[in-house]
Amino acid sequence: MREATSLTGALVRTVRLTTGVILFVFVISHLVNLWFGLIGIESMEAWRERLMWPWSNLLGGLLLLVSLTVHAGLGLHALYRRNTLRMRGFDAAQLTLGLLVPFLLLPHVLAMVLTPLLGAPRLDYELVLTLFWQTDPSAGLRQVLGIIAVWLHACMGLVVWLRLRSAWPALAPVVYPMVLVVPVLALLGFVAAGNALLESRSPAAPADDGNQSGYTSGYGGGYGGGYTSGYGGGYAGPDTREHAGGYADGYVTAQGAESGAGADTRTSSAPAARVRRISDTAIIAWLGLISLTLLLRGFRLQRETGSAQVSFVDGPSIDTRAGLNLLELSRSQHLPHGSLCGGKGRCGTCQVRVHAGAEHLSDMGTDEAHTLARFGVPADGRVRLACQAVVLGGALRVERLLPALVTPEHLRRLHAAPPESLARRPCEP
Repeated sequence: MREATSLTGALVRTVRLTTGVILFVFVISHLVNLWFGLIGIESMEAWRERLMWPWSNLLGGLLLLVSLTVHAGLGLHALYRRNTLRMRGFDAAQLTLGLLVPFLLLPHVLAMVLTPLLGAPRLDYELVLTLFWQTDPSAGLRQVLGIIAVWLHACMGLVVWLRLRSAWPALAPVVYPMVLVVPVLALLGFVAAGNALLESRSPAAPADDGNQSGYTSGYGGGYGGGYTSGYGGGYAGPDTREHAGGYADGYVTAQGAESGAGADTRTSSAPAARVRRISDTAIIAWLGLISLTLLLRGFRLQRETGSAQVSFVDGPSIDTRAGLNLLELSRSQHLPHGSLCGGKGRCGTCQVRVHAGAEHLSDMGTDEAHTLARFGVPADGRVRLACQAVVLGGALRVERLLPALVTPEHLRRLHAAPPESLARRPCEP
């Protein structure tokens, strides 16, 4: 049973990491593409073909959609398994941003996968920037917020994973600057391209001869809201100030259907409208899944009965319900307790020594024993990982072994320390 649980946990971690990396690469390719807005819209379009090629075909699009679905599902499972919603600010931010990611990415990914299959017109950056900067600036704002939210969530997960690696001291001076540089350059490129578009459409700019842009041909379809609205809309006619209504929010409007192209625009808007309906349905489904997860979590917690008393050495004595692990208990009472991996049982920095009541804790799993073994700690139950030791009831007395503000440097010092040093006394900062 222990081995099966360990295998399942390892599989979940591997799948979460793999799907997260796929989504991270997708986001990076988008952001790097925006860098070229500092050069010009033509440069953005030229590099789009190269940077977005992996996601522009059916196989890549499906891989992206499956990765997003699986990663989101694992996030819901983690939310369901939480025994308390009290957590560190870092963990709360990562969880909140993670729940927002499907809202921001689903319409965009669905549009990439479905639009070519449904025969919608090909998009380009001039079309997209027209929406974001001229027709519907609120969609551009949502795009910027979406970029920030997705990037922050991805970087949080990446840093948590990397800082447990021995190579982290060498990687940190590179990773931390890139966390800032990549999105800042992307936003600067987005702004530069938008300003260039507005200047080209200003009254002082040379009149469009009808062939300079792809709009005068009655280009139907459009792109709406970036990460937030999906494809849709319809545009035709050379004057975007008068005829861009078909883009608004990525939806087809009466003005867009009537602005110069007549039947062509209405015909091309049909697949865009279908993509929009599918995207809207997906967003509603995601809201429903979050609500259902919270409801099922509440039912699960109601079924768990029993009480316990946990006394911390150099800390309070707490009366609590059974079912919480020791790390969750500490955080629910605002007790400082170190944990570099966020309670996933990987780092070993939440270790506690059990002075009394070890029989009132859940059995040690293979993953926990393996993590403790890296520190030379025997799996005899005297030292446990707080994030894995679930309180079943009764009375316990435990001692936190590591500093509350534990750092990767503490972790490396512990690995280098003799085994008996951790098993016999608390670690000093």
